[in-house]
Amino acid sequence: ERELADLEKNFPRQMKNSLLQAAVQGLLTEQLPTDGNSRDLLKSIRAEKSKLVKAKKIKPVTLPPISDDELPFKIPANWCWVRLSDIFKFIDYRGKTPNKTANGVPLITAKNVKAGYNDYSIKEYITEDEYKLRQTRGISAKGDILFTTEAPLGNVSIADLEKFSAGQRIITLQAFDKTSVNNKLIMFFLLSGAFQKMLAQRKTGTTVAGIKADKLKNFLIPLPPLAEQERIVAKLDALLPLCEF
Repeated sequence: ERELADLEKNFPRQMKNSLLQAAVQGLLTEQLPTDGNSRDLLKSIRAEKSKLVKAKKIKPVTLPPISDDELPFKIPANWCWVRLSDIFKFIDYRGKTPNKTANGVPLITAKNVKAGYNDYSIKEYITEDEYKLRQTRGISAKGDILFTTEAPLGNVSIADLEKFSAGQRIITLQAFDKTSVNNKLIMFFLLSGAFQKMLAQRKTGTTVAGIKADKLKNFLIPLPPLAEQERIVAKLDALLPLCEF
C-alpha cells in the first residue's frame, strides 16, 4: 500500500520529466528529411537580430563560441545548439519596484508564473503612467516567455494577457524572429530536467536562490527545425495532460 501510494504521488511528475527530457533530446518525434536544417533557421534569426542592432533597438553583443565540452547531451544531426540570447531579446525589470494600485494595468509577478501556466489568484496592478515608464526597457507582449529568476527560480510560462507589465523577478524572453521559434516549445525545453539541472548548478544565493541575466543569456538550448518544433509541441500537448490523474 505504501509503494502504491508513493507511485500514485510521484509517477505523474516522473512521467512529465521523462516526456520533457525525451523532447529536448529529439527522442519524442521522428526527424524527417523534409524538415531541413535548423542552422538555416538560425541564420534567419540572426538576420532579424542584426536589423534590430542596426535600428539601435538592441545593443550588439558578442557571444562566446559553443565548445563541445559545454554540450550536455546529443541532439539530432539537423538540430543545432544556440545560446538563449542568440534567439531571444531579454527584457529585465529587476531593480525597478513598481508602485502598485487597486486597478489598472495587470502586473505579472513571480507569484503568478508557475511551471507551464499562469495563476492569477493573486492580482496586482500598476497605473497607466507607471506602465509607460516601465516600457522603456522593452515592451512585453502576449506570447512571450516569462522566466522567474528567483523566489521561485526557474518557473516558465507563456504570457497570455494582451497588455501587462512583468515584475522585477521575471525576465521576459522575446524572440527576435517569431516566425522561426515556437515559444511553447522553448518553454517546455526550459522546464526539462536537463535545463533545470543546469540552472541549479549555476544559481547564486543560499537563502534565496537566483540567476543573473548575464549568466542566463549564455545558457545553451537545442533548436530543432521549425516543422519538428511544431510536431514536438503537438505531441507534448497530447501526452502531458494524460499525466494528470
